[in-house]
Amino acid sequence: MAIYNEILAGRFARGIQKIFSMKGGVPTRQLSGEVMATFELDKATALENRIIHSVRSFSYSKTVAAGGVGANAGIRLRNPAASNMVVTIEKVTFAMALADNPQINRGPTGTGDLGNVDSGNESIRDLRLGPAVGALIASFATATGALVGTRWLQVQGAANSTVDCVLTQNQEFVVAPGDLITIYAGVQNQAISATVFWRERTLEESEVTA
Repeated sequence: MAIYNEILAGRFARGIQKIFSMKGGVPTRQLSGEVMATFELDKATALENRIIHSVRSFSYSKTVAAGGVGANAGIRLRNPAASNMVVTIEKVTFAMALADNPQINRGPTGTGDLGNVDSGNESIRDLRLGPAVGALIASFATATGALVGTRWLQVQGAANSTVDCVLTQNQEFVVAPGDLITIYAGVQNQAISATVFWRERTLEESEVTA
């Protein structure tokens, strides 16, 4: 039998249980009829508040030189399978000296790094959160070989222009443990320059699988 103001959309109650790893019955069975304190989870992820929730934020910027005829320059960000970290790509910006149509590919899962590992140049965005190096392993190559993975995004940019690829929260990309993204120059034998912002946190036991 239903109760007064009962919440019938179960996914909201289940979401609260998973966020806090709560045991027992439904934590929010009905809407409150009184004035009550609230905790807004979206605002809690503002950069300066992330330290409270053990969420770390990083950036990485790289210019990769042209690799020669028939070669695509590339940048890879890989989340190791054993990291137990969930990574969310918040921003990708391309800076193009020449016209290009760079793309972001996901996977294949389990693929290794590109030729030059460059994680030492990742930068944490709030020094209170240290250490300086995050879960993602950054690497690059002037010649990546065959383009691999599934294309997530491709943009068209004029010479001497910049293009931002992630404009809202709903456009962010999740990179789970064992997964990776690769940013490729769309034009062969051409340099690529990109900046990436991301956040990462430890996976809770209850969210390893949906």
